[in-house]
Amino acid sequence: MGEFEACLSDPWNVAFVARPQTIGISYIDGYGKYREEELSGWHAQVFQHEYDHLNGILFVDRINKNNPFEIVENST
Repeated sequence: MGEFEACLSDPWNVAFVARPQTIGISYIDGYGKYREEELSGWHAQVFQHEYDHLNGILFVDRINKNNPFEIVENST
C-alpha cells in the first residue's frame, strides 16, 4: 500500500511512496512514561515520513528515479 506524498523540504515534487498502512510504535512520553501505540492510515504515513526525516531520508529517496510510477517497497 501507499499514498502520494509531498514535503515542504522538497516542494516541487509529489510521488507515490509505498509504506506499511499500520505500524506499531513505542516511545517515552513527556512525563517519562513508556508508551506503545498502533498507528494506521494517514497517521502511520505521516509518522513514517517524519521519522525518515530524523534519519536523513526524504520521500524522493524512496522512489525509483528512472520510473517514478514504480512502487519501491519501504526497506526500513
